Amino acid sequence: MNFDCPDCESARRKLEAFIDRELTDIEAVQVKRHLQECSDCERCFDFEDGVKQLVRRKACPESAPPHLAARIRSLLSSS
Repeated sequence: MNFDCPDCESARRKLEAFIDRELTDIEAVQVKRHLQECSDCERCFDFEDGVKQLVRRKACPESAPPHLAARIRSLLSSS
């Protein structure tokens, strides 16, 4: 990864949003194109994507009890 390369820097800053599909179409195309051309950034993407997939698989499948969820929502809305 070239830390002096503005394209690498921009792609690295946008990786999480790219993985979460939160970029505009234009930004996503730019990041995807950069990843296809830069093997260092592609490896960084593979690592970040792998971590996110692992977290998704290991996330607790249970929901909070309704009273706890309501209390948390109440606390968050008062902040």
